[in-house]
Amino acid sequence: MKLTKNQLRKIIKEEISGLLIQESSSKEIQDLLEKDYEKVSEQTSYPYRRSRGDIRRTTVYKRKDGEAIPDQDLKMIQDYESDFLQKYGSFAGFRGVYETTKSEDGMSLIVKYSKTSAG
Repeated sequence: MKLTKNQLRKIIKEEISGLLIQESSSKEIQDLLEKDYEKVSEQTSYPYRRSRGDIRRTTVYKRKDGEAIPDQDLKMIQDYESDFLQKYGSFAGFRGVYETTKSEDGMSLIVKYSKTSAG
């Protein structure tokens, strides 16, 4: 398969654009968590061995003002996670996957992170 310079430039431009959008979304979420939320607990485990690189982490956040978690905050985070999974597909686990849910009482964000190594 041959690519012209213009085709290659277009591919590179689209990739860079996608990375910038993803990075800005990630920064937006990070700013939200720092501004409105406080970390209540964090549990990290290394299911096989630390040197292998697999990680499982559960972090719980509560709002600083003591209010319930707004649906738009949860939706923004879950949309970002969904886009990440769609972009990286079956390789997402090697990059690290987040799964965010709301607690049953609606007062906490529960963020589960997992990363799998190839070896």
